[in-house]
Amino acid sequence: MQMLVTGLSFKTAAVGIREAVSFSESDLSESLLKLSFYEAINEVVILSTCNRTEFYVITNDLDIAQKSIISFIEKEKKINFAQLESCFYNYYNKFAAEHLYRVISGIDSLIVGEGEILSQMKNAYAKAHEVGSSGKIFNALFRFVIETGKKVRTDTTIAQRPTSTGSVVAKLTKQTFGDLSTKTALLIGTGKIGTITAKNLRANNIGKLIVINRTHQKAKDLAEELGGIAFEFEHLDSVIEQADVTIVCTGSQGYLITNNNCPSKKEVLMIDLSIPRNIDSEITKNKNIKLYDIDSLESVVELNKEERTEIIGEVEMIIKEEMSKFVQWYNSLDVSPVISSMSDMFESVRENEVARTVKKYKLEDEQKKIIDIVTKSIIQKIIHYPITNIKMTDDTDLKKRYSDDLKYLFQLDQDDMSQKYFRKKEKLSPSLQLEKVFNDEGGSTNPNNIKKNEIIINKQDKKSSCPFASI
Repeated sequence: MQMLVTGLSFKTAAVGIREAVSFSESDLSESLLKLSFYEAINEVVILSTCNRTEFYVITNDLDIAQKSIISFIEKEKKINFAQLESCFYNYYNKFAAEHLYRVISGIDSLIVGEGEILSQMKNAYAKAHEVGSSGKIFNALFRFVIETGKKVRTDTTIAQRPTSTGSVVAKLTKQTFGDLSTKTALLIGTGKIGTITAKNLRANNIGKLIVINRTHQKAKDLAEELGGIAFEFEHLDSVIEQADVTIVCTGSQGYLITNNNCPSKKEVLMIDLSIPRNIDSEITKNKNIKLYDIDSLESVVELNKEERTEIIGEVEMIIKEEMSKFVQWYNSLDVSPVISSMSDMFESVRENEVARTVKKYKLEDEQKKIIDIVTKSIIQKIIHYPITNIKMTDDTDLKKRYSDDLKYLFQLDQDDMSQKYFRKKEKLSPSLQLEKVFNDEGGSTNPNNIKKNEIIINKQDKKSSCPFASI
């Protein structure tokens, strides 16, 4: 099995291209189910935010999996992939896993250290888990990755002065108008980013806050929390006339603000955080209107990048350390049947001997409980070091030799052993049983030819039977 990450982000594609391949939260479950039936897609998670759309895939054939994703995009988005190909990047195996760790840690974000990506990644995985498109490998990997995202934010200073999309919007609004106490802000959309934005505006002393959402109750709840006013969605055209700054952050597929309903007689700031965009850029023909989309905010966050560059090295050290835990887990998959069979054999011997002793000496239930506790503890101590050492071994050949030795010494039958193990671990594909997944030669892409963290675009030399290099 091998891992593939393919996608595009703010680094490689403008917002107009990103929105063409974005997936709304309401469509994500269906999209995951559809893609999971494409050839060579064994496991899949889709992350789609305003800054990136990425496909995380476990596959037994990288070439076919990439072709499947291209076919899926062309069919679902009704576009010719050749027109977008130069914007897409591909990561394979070790580099794919490392990219995932960097994304959730916030060091691959437009706003370095932003916290929204952690919850966005958790939601993306939760959707995949819910529909069953994630399996044995991704269930483990995303558990490790999410814990790393939390650790980075608690063990480093990257989030001490948290910068989010919402705080950047508040900063931009203050730069535009100065004193906000006499200004009115209109928020359209009450998702997480919209809510954070509203809270940041309130913290910057915005005079009046108006909230609109298609689900009116959500608008009312947020308005009550922040001392604002909620309006029904159908009142948008009349309410927009009151606003000095309008922030749109919804999952709507079309324009909500156009020349037909846009104010024109006063200086207005419009900020579109939606993917796809909800504000028609034609409104900028009116000189009174300043329009920012998600890409336009990059100039506002440049200072943030400079301040946090020194912290990135610290985060990368944590990523290396935490990723090694996943590598260790993945490295144990090919010996799991041996370990399981050996443990079962020891437990079977223990149970038989305890039963024989209880019967022979006519022991009471309380005495049997004590013997059970003691003998289980003895067995665990006996097998602890053999199991730990074989799991910790990175050398594939040495691992195989240890496995063979255990099978010979304890007379573990390979066929019976595998059947028992895979029956117990139904979600683990039998194709992983004897596959060699680690060696000392690196991942599917030669690390000697690639700079650390380099984006691999249209890389052809990617096939490997050893998906991850030992860390």
